[in-house]
Amino acid sequence: MLSAIESALDTSQFNIEYRYSLEAFGVDTNFHHAKVLVYMVQSINDEHLNRLSQIALGKHLAVAVFVNEPSDCKPAELAGIGVNGYVEGPIPVNRVPSILESALGRFLVLNKLQKDLDKTKQKLSSVKLVEQAKLSLMRAKQMSENEAYQLIRKTAMDNSQKIEDVAKNILALESVLSGPG
Repeated sequence: MLSAIESALDTSQFNIEYRYSLEAFGVDTNFHHAKVLVYMVQSINDEHLNRLSQIALGKHLAVAVFVNEPSDCKPAELAGIGVNGYVEGPIPVNRVPSILESALGRFLVLNKLQKDLDKTKQKLSSVKLVEQAKLSLMRAKQMSENEAYQLIRKTAMDNSQKIEDVAKNILALESVLSGPG
């Protein structure tokens, strides 16, 4: 199976880097311009899974695993460590490029979702800081919520700062003033 996959890959549109042993997959290995990491083995075991998790989670490329022999490995477990495509047993050579395209597509979708999630978490964190700063100003200066927000906004504009940074400064100042002293 492995040589059949290699011949299919040679004619496909993918930039392939071949590795033939676990040791060849170092965590610090530079995969240059590869889009998909193709891992071909006879059978998969815990050592393979550990190495794959180190590589897949640290690199920005799709990972496809081709295994000759059936294993107890669950595809969900592989997905959890960053494997985007898993094929067990013989496959028609003409299916290899579409399998790799599917793995790459899955990787790109998951990567975009992760970036969107990170942005959303950052935005939520920023909103939370501004809300806390507004409460602090409302208590300290007896102002309405709208007045507190307008003060934060004006201070940010006057000082060429982000609203979030002004909110952090207000909360830091509140902490200093209310702390033990």
